[in-house]
Amino acid sequence: MLQVMKRWLALGLVLGLLLTALPGAAWAADEAAETIDLVTREQSVAPTDLDTGDSETLFSGYVEKQLYPGGASGGRRMAARSAGSRLSGLDAALYARLSECIAQVAAGTRASTVFEFPVEELGLEQTSWNAEELGVDAIVVDGQFTESALAAATEKAAFDLHLILQTLLADNPYALYWYDKTVSTRASGVSISSSYDRQRAEYRIGLVGSITFYFPVAQEYSAGSYTVDTGLGQSVQTAVARAQRIVAQYAAASDYEKLVGYRREICDLVAYNHAAANGSQDYGNPWQLIWVFDGDASTSVVCEGYAKAFQYLCDLTRFDGGISCCTVTGTMNAGTGAGNHMWNIVTMEDGQNYLVDVTNCDAGTIGADDQLFLAGYAAGDVNSGYRF
Repeated sequence: MLQVMKRWLALGLVLGLLLTALPGAAWAADEAAETIDLVTREQSVAPTDLDTGDSETLFSGYVEKQLYPGGASGGRRMAARSAGSRLSGLDAALYARLSECIAQVAAGTRASTVFEFPVEELGLEQTSWNAEELGVDAIVVDGQFTESALAAATEKAAFDLHLILQTLLADNPYALYWYDKTVSTRASGVSISSSYDRQRAEYRIGLVGSITFYFPVAQEYSAGSYTVDTGLGQSVQTAVARAQRIVAQYAAASDYEKLVGYRREICDLVAYNHAAANGSQDYGNPWQLIWVFDGDASTSVVCEGYAKAFQYLCDLTRFDGGISCCTVTGTMNAGTGAGNHMWNIVTMEDGQNYLVDVTNCDAGTIGADDQLFLAGYAAGDVNSGYRF
């Protein structure tokens, strides 16, 4: 289907230029020849041509990459570079510019997903050619374009929208969390211009104008068909920056003071999300860590958010002693019935493991404010459970 579309595009371009170049057209094959422009046909890729993916999962991956830029995602970025390197010519130039714009949209620094690229800003090595450079005998013969010149110029102006999209999805899946792949993606082509170069006494064909892409936005991230709600992307960047500031604030403190400070900061920043815990509010796992540090008083988290926030601060910290933190899930019975829960286990310098339940260190909880913080168990084992 794609090859048929490309052949139709090239044929339409050739016929259009031939009709424009007929003797009856407003054009003369002499030194005063006018420039002739023809806009190439619009391309589109149907949603069934692309891997749909899951927006929430992709956003989760995007958040992870922002939080841990040197972590597990780094290997994927290295592999992603090789995918883009397979492209060449106009496809490669458009891929590079689109990658920049996609990153800006994901980060909330750009709202529009209509991307327009003037030819002169694509960084192409060459945008106009004479007959020799095109590999043809002549561009114009007896006042008309030669078919060989038209075919060569059409090839220079052609780009493969489907291939570009597939490469972007392979290389930047998480940054495209906002992209609605269930709706057709469109792109309008560049113009082809031919004129006579008096100084060189030769005809030249070149690319002029702009290439424009229209990326539809998924409803949950949308402020319009081709406009993203920038608040979400900005909240990710805000959260990363605030977490880094907290770690820097306690950099000179002892290891124990760092951990105590992290507990206090988290409890001061966020409150427990009872609606989400009761199942009456939709929420996604990746949001919980962001909602702790986003500075928005209207966002709150369940135990997962508290535990992941504490884990993240520890991950950013260079401890003096052999301190490590891990996040675990299980069942907790606090007297109101057993239920699923998430908390942390911290291994201190003495080599012993201690419970850190930041959720139940917050105001109004059963362990406030430090009864379940760095707590040693009173009894139990890994098989029967622990009592604190």
